[in-house]
Amino acid sequence: MGLATVVLEAIAIALIDVPLGFVVYLATLAAAAGVIRAQTGVVLEALSWHPVLVWAPLGLVALSAVAGLVPAIKAYRTEVVEHLAPTT
Repeated sequence: MGLATVVLEAIAIALIDVPLGFVVYLATLAAAAGVIRAQTGVVLEALSWHPVLVWAPLGLVALSAVAGLVPAIKAYRTEVVEHLAPTT
C-alpha cells in the first residue's frame, strides 16, 4: 500500500499542475503573439487545435508516475523503527 500511495501522490500533483501549465502556456503565447503580430504581422492562434495539447499532458502525468516510483521504492524499503528511536 505504501508504494501505491506515493505513486498516486505523484500523479495527483501532476494532475494539479497540468491546468496550471496550460495557464502559463496561454499567457506566454498571448504575450508573444501580440509582439509578433505588432512586429511582423504574423498572427498566432493560441487556442488552435493540435494533438500535442492532449498527448503532452498525458505524457507528463505518465512521467510523473514513473518519477514517483523512485521515492516510493526508497520509502518502501526504509525501516521506520530505525528512524524513530534515537541512536545515542
